[in-house]
Amino acid sequence: MHRHITERQKHFMKRYISSLKDCVVDDKYEEHKTWWNTEHKNYLYNISEGTGCDTGLITIEAYESKNFTDEHVYSNVKTSHKILELYKKGILDLDWLMDNVQHIVPTIKTTPEQNMLLRKITANMDYNQIKHMEHYKEVTKGLIWNPSCKKHYSNTTKHMKELLI
Repeated sequence: MHRHITERQKHFMKRYISSLKDCVVDDKYEEHKTWWNTEHKNYLYNISEGTGCDTGLITIEAYESKNFTDEHVYSNVKTSHKILELYKKGILDLDWLMDNVQHIVPTIKTTPEQNMLLRKITANMDYNQIKHMEHYKEVTKGLIWNPSCKKHYSNTTKHMKELLI
């Protein structure tokens, strides 16, 4: 069963799949890779709910400072590469995207400074390190459930929960 998916999200998911299809047949993919990265990163932004799917988590530093931003937990470029892999293997289709959008574009509230550090750190990490929250382990004392968030979302992973204080 899908989460509530808006018509707008579904529209961009369909366009994303069409773009993946075009990407796979691009015989000059390596030459066009930067363009494809931008294209697919933009689709990830557009299939999210606003800024992303809120996990309900906030870093201790962001909570204490009261100055925070929504940080995309996973690198959108590295996530788009993973999605392209899944598409090439025949795993990813519209139903898969609708079932997994909350796991693709989760957000955690961080300070703006942490957001910048996380962006720099992920540049030197592979997708699995990011999925295991190695980047967060480097920049925060830990995570807490955001008291202003009414519910704790199901898109938190065991690796996120391991950082809970």
